[in-house]
This record gives sequence, C-alpha cells and structure tokens, in this order.
Amino acid sequence: MQVMLQLQSEAARMLRHHSFTSPASAELVRRARKLGVTLRPLRVRSESSPLVSDFTVEVPDRATAERVIEELQDCDAVEAAYFVPSDELP
Repeated sequence: MQVMLQLQSEAARMLRHHSFTSPASAELVRRARKLGVTLRPLRVRSESSPLVSDFTVEVPDRATAERVIEELQDCDAVEAAYFVPSDELP
C-alpha cells in the first residue's frame, strides 16, 4: 500500500536534491524518520512535470497509512496526503 504526498514545490525540489535546509523540508524528513518511513519521489522525465512535487511512502497496511498521513499532513511542506489501496483482491 502506498501513501501519496503532494509537496510544496520548494520542499519537493529540496528533497529531490537531498537538501533539507529549509525548515519545512527538515520537519518533513524528521517526521518521516520518526515514523520509520522513506519518502520516494515519483519518477518524472522533466523538472517541469506537474508530478515533480509528488512523493510516495510504502506502508504495510491501512492503519499505518492513516497514521503516516495524519502525522505528515501537519507539515507545512505537505499540500495533500492520501493512501492508495493495493490492487490485490481481498
């Protein structure tokens, strides 16, 4: 299961370049580490892609997804956070 994050453009740019110098990006990384999750940028072909601000977090289940969303959406760097259910049949 994945949690999708849409970040503010400046925070996304910093995270894509592994720079955590802004307060917003530093706070997001700190919270992600505290949760034990890794922020992964979506692969885009161009820095001008509308998806350049989108990141994913892999989580094992819905309860974890909800906890991650609740914690990360309070960060100034996060514009939207939601989970993507797996495509597997129950």
